[in-house]
Amino acid sequence: RYPGEKPYPVHHTNNGVVCEGSFGVSFCGGAGLHEFEKTGRNSGLNIALTLHRAVGHLSVRGGRIRSCQAGPQRATPEAQLQKSLQHRVAFGLLPEGTCVAAMRALKEILEPAWVQEIPVVPTSLAAKKMRPVSLLAAEDVPLQLMALKPLDMERGCVLRMLNPTASPVSATLDLPVSSGTVQEMRLDDETPIAHKPIPFSNGMMDVTFNPFEIKTWKITAGK
Repeated sequence: RYPGEKPYPVHHTNNGVVCEGSFGVSFCGGAGLHEFEKTGRNSGLNIALTLHRAVGHLSVRGGRIRSCQAGPQRATPEAQLQKSLQHRVAFGLLPEGTCVAAMRALKEILEPAWVQEIPVVPTSLAAKKMRPVSLLAAEDVPLQLMALKPLDMERGCVLRMLNPTASPVSATLDLPVSSGTVQEMRLDDETPIAHKPIPFSNGMMDVTFNPFEIKTWKITAGK
């Protein structure tokens, strides 16, 4: 925390919040600001979503959470955005569902492109026939693709994936290259985590994620 700040009750979320309860799994979320807060201590768990946020000054002091001042107290009247705004909010209850099913239902409402299958495109020749090869294929596991981009100076790509669940996840990935090396990287895509790369063959790689873990790999194609 910044010196002089108390803990914030508002936390970040990607799309929304999924909660397990006595009557099933519920979800709620919205498109726009990705913030939520837990409220209602005596009457059960309530979730408050931030739909719109505006400020009158760039920085102020003497607040309930931040008593210090982090910048100049300059008036920002144009930041109020005083106009009519529309928000998309999704919420529901799955009596027989799971947390993964609730997350997929939430994404289907807020970001339909995430749950649509990407078409397979032909990328290689096999037996003089064009064989359709997907850029990346995984088992039916709740992993989310965060980034897949080509390398600048080498043949290969950078792959980043997220486990959005509170449980460990293991899977086998079908990579876009048949052989080469894999190097686990930090989020800057440039700093290796381990010194030695991981060799692989037949384009298959086994991965294991801890709860809510993000992993990044530099995949270099073999000659």
